[in-house]
Amino acid sequence: MLNCLLDELEEDKETKDFATYLQKYYVPRTEQWAYCFRKQSRINTNMHVKSFHKIIKHIYLEGKRRKEFINV
Repeated sequence: MLNCLLDELEEDKETKDFATYLQKYYVPRTEQWAYCFRKQSRINTNMHVKSFHKIIKHIYLEGKRRKEFINV
């Protein structure tokens, strides 16, 4: 699956540099980021994504609070 992604990225001149970056920094360290290697840790977090989402919402809503649809 990862090899297919890398092949596709390398074929497009706009994403070729990104493919090189992935190949250099991420592929050799799959044990550190791939969930299948981290199951013993029982931690699967996306705190950075949630933090970024909070910032985007704050900017988009101009600092105003909004009730979640589920809580209404």
